[in-house]
Amino acid sequence: MNALTPGPINTPAYDRLVKSGPAGQQMLASVVNRVPMGRFGTPDEIARAAFFLASDDSTFVTGTKLFVDGGAAPKFNHHRLVQRNISCGSCN
Repeated sequence: MNALTPGPINTPAYDRLVKSGPAGQQMLASVVNRVPMGRFGTPDEIARAAFFLASDDSTFVTGTKLFVDGGAAPKFNHHRLVQRNISCGSCN
């Protein structure tokens, strides 16, 4: 079994957040700042990753979490640890 783990994806919900005002825009900027690629993903990028896992190209892929997140997983996990006052081992 494989899993697809998407990061922040540009959806209508994010559009509404941008239109909600400065606080919403600041929240989105905070999310994007934690994505090393510096942008939100697209629904099409998630779909292509899902199609890969469902295709014959992935017949020898098993037990995998495919992160489609622009490199955000390590930064988001670190942020969660810091919020809980747990040392991540790489920060002082």
